[in-house]
Amino acid sequence: MRRSWITRLPVAIAAAAAVTVLLAGPANAAAPIHWGMNEGSGGRMADDNGGHVGTWQDIDAAGGGYTFNGSSSRVVVPDAADGSLDPGTANFTYSVRFRTTVVPGDAVGDYDLLRKGLSSTNGGYYKVELYPNSSNTKARALCQAKGSSGGAKLVGSTNLADGNFHVITCAKTANAFNLYVDGALKASKSGALGSIANKVALTVGAKHTGGDWYEGFMDEATLSIG
Repeated sequence: MRRSWITRLPVAIAAAAAVTVLLAGPANAAAPIHWGMNEGSGGRMADDNGGHVGTWQDIDAAGGGYTFNGSSSRVVVPDAADGSLDPGTANFTYSVRFRTTVVPGDAVGDYDLLRKGLSSTNGGYYKVELYPNSSNTKARALCQAKGSSGGAKLVGSTNLADGNFHVITCAKTANAFNLYVDGALKASKSGALGSIANKVALTVGAKHTGGDWYEGFMDEATLSIG
C-alpha cells in the first residue's frame, strides 16, 4: 500500500489541519477521502472507506494506477447526498499524484486532473489542472476555486510534463488559497472564497460534461475537508 495521504501533505498544510482539529474538535473534522487507484479491473474507482465510488470510462488500469488516453478517459464519482464532497465554508485540500510527458495543446486547452463543478455551476467549484504556457511547451500546475465570496486562480511556472511523478496540492483556508507542487509552495492568494457546495459529480481526468481530457498516468487522489 502507498504511503498515507498525510505524509504527502506539505508541512504547512499538515500543521494548519492539526490546528483546525484542535479548535473545532475531532467530531467536526471529516475523514480524508483517498482514492488509491489500485484496482486492476472492474470499472470502479473505490476510496479507502468505500463511500465514494467512481465509474471508469476508457481507463487502462494496468500498472498500479490509471492511464488516461487524452480523448475519452475519465472517472465519474457521483455527488454525495451528505455533502461530503463539498467543503462549504470549511478549510479543505485536494491533491493528485501523476506523471506525463504530454503538454496539452490548442485542441485540448488544458488537462483536468480532478474537479467538481464548472465556472457556471451554481454553488461554485474547485479543480486542479495541468495548464499550458502560451507556446505550449510547459504543462504547469493550476489550482482554481470559486465560492460565494469570490474566486482564485493560481498557476505554477515549472514544466511538470517531464515523465516524473509529481503531486499537486490545492489548499483553501479561511483567508487564503495556496498551490503546492511536490510539497513546495508555488503560489498563493489571500482572501476568503466563501462557501463551495454544488450538486454535480466529481470527475478525474476530464470535465463531467466532457472535454479537457487528460493524457497521462495517475495513481492517487485525495480530498480532505475540515
